[in-house]
Amino acid sequence: MEEQIKYDISKCISKKDFQEKFGKSYRLSMKLGIYKDLTKHFKRPKNKRIIWDIKKLIKFRNDCNTLDDFYKELGAVNRSKILGIYKKITERFDRKKRSSKYNIKTLRKIASKYNTRTEFFKFDKGAYVFASKNDLLSRICNNMEYVNKNGNKPRIDRIITLYYIKIYGLYKIGWTSTSIEIRFGTVSRDMKIVAYWQWEDGMIPYKIEKDILLKFKEFKYNGPKILKNGNTELFIKDILNLDHI
Repeated sequence: MEEQIKYDISKCISKKDFQEKFGKSYRLSMKLGIYKDLTKHFKRPKNKRIIWDIKKLIKFRNDCNTLDDFYKELGAVNRSKILGIYKKITERFDRKKRSSKYNIKTLRKIASKYNTRTEFFKFDKGAYVFASKNDLLSRICNNMEYVNKNGNKPRIDRIITLYYIKIYGLYKIGWTSTSIEIRFGTVSRDMKIVAYWQWEDGMIPYKIEKDILLKFKEFKYNGPKILKNGNTELFIKDILNLDHI
């Protein structure tokens, strides 16, 4: 198994080349924890930084046929905006909305290479950010194993509880593979359990939680951190309208 991975890597000229040509071996190497060791001989390409002055910007602009061509050099775009000449230097181009190299089909193809969103963000940040900004992550990451910021995964071999609580005057949605009392043991006096539901399939509460966070994002709490973790799941009002007592 490892020999096959080494053989596939020997045919590649870079880490990205390995990911694109041998997706199965790439995912297996990540799973076995040998990816870094087997690919450490690949050198990161060094890009010569261009110092964009007005002459270089105009020359580059003249070499471009469309605004999309101009945007292929983000350094030129950013520098022209800093100098306050972006509109003037790009006025020759058609002002139609720039097309994107990403669509749902290409994003699904890119996302299919990775096992987790963390890998997706690490190795294809541009595609990940585009998908995130356009609320497409849930549609293209169905194949991925969910791992949250603390490295926790929804368990499928035990009961998972989706809870809705009131804590410190705020409302929180979340899931836990332990009891709610254990999850919030240190602050239980300031907490009220409004409602909870339980499933054997850990992905069900995870998906419900994610949908709720997206649907009611305008009511999210943005103040100082008050919990050890889970502060991004706090709301300033009773979003589910269940706290009647």
